[in-house]
Amino acid sequence: MRDLLIGRRPKDFDVATDARPAEVRRLFRNCRIIGRRFKLAHIFYGDHIIETATFRAEPKDQPGDDDELLIVDDNEYGTAESDARRRDFTVNALFLDPTTHEIMDFVDGLGDLKERSLRTIGDPEVRLAEDPVRILRAIKFSARLDLEISDPTWDAMCELAEDLEKAAPPRVLEEILRLCRSGTAVAAFQMMRDCGALAILIPQLEEYLGYEDDIPERAEPFWDLLGALDARVRSKLPTPTTGVLIALLFALPFHVALAEFAEEESSDGELKLPDARTRATVAWEVLQPLSEATRLSRKDFARARRVLVAQQNFTDPPERFSEILFARSEEFDEALTLFDLHSQARGVGSDIVLSLIHI
Repeated sequence: MRDLLIGRRPKDFDVATDARPAEVRRLFRNCRIIGRRFKLAHIFYGDHIIETATFRAEPKDQPGDDDELLIVDDNEYGTAESDARRRDFTVNALFLDPTTHEIMDFVDGLGDLKERSLRTIGDPEVRLAEDPVRILRAIKFSARLDLEISDPTWDAMCELAEDLEKAAPPRVLEEILRLCRSGTAVAAFQMMRDCGALAILIPQLEEYLGYEDDIPERAEPFWDLLGALDARVRSKLPTPTTGVLIALLFALPFHVALAEFAEEESSDGELKLPDARTRATVAWEVLQPLSEATRLSRKDFARARRVLVAQQNFTDPPERFSEILFARSEEFDEALTLFDLHSQARGVGSDIVLSLIHI
């Protein structure tokens, strides 16, 4: 509904009803109920899934401590109006009745869309404390839909950024990956920095970018790399895998760590390129904190690690290196994707990419 009103083609439609999940399951034999904190009905039609939510209301049993507003159970059912008023942002609380084609707006979402404003429903500090991941969702909607975050909402985002530590790690990681895949990653990550979310979620990257004020050229390659990612997403090329995106976020800190290691190991003043085993060790040390904090799967961790380790093969391959064997390796496609993004960001290396594509 929201996307249609601002002239964008929706990628999907959210379905909500006053029928409870168990009632939906009785109506559709091809239905499965999922979720604990927020129960949903999944109705299967071939390869398609219609995710159906039941209108919610504010939980009756509110936490006793005013400072602890985090919602842990969200299965109090209600009406369309109560559901709208308990949502995060006004522009996300618009309903379209498919039988009458009437837009149902209980929170002035239409007015905010007209003003291109992103505003929480009710007190922003309460709304964001209930679910800190809404901070990342605000960034996503602002960057992707070109909406200006209202001052009270932005102030609350900055105030409550540390609460992101309370959020479920897999949800946080998924939102970060969505920002990477949005086509507006540059704007999104800049907002993450500005409100303090990046320092909480990816402190290693924040530390690396922290030199920006004193040494701008240190941070510029990162923004150029995100810009190349945005250009790839907007060009409709295949979206990079999770392993590539994780490797991308840590590529520059990884190279700094490698350079520091090489400098420490040099004895005669001549820097030696780290071998594959050393690169794998450094990649593990760089990626491990994020892996533990976000519960990154072992599969994606291993892929990101291999992608980082393989980058040197494109520019400084070891002796007796076989391009053909490298091109047939498991990590080649993902490693080439990251190298291609680096090439686009730097403006050099595209000839290597083209030569390897045709191997």
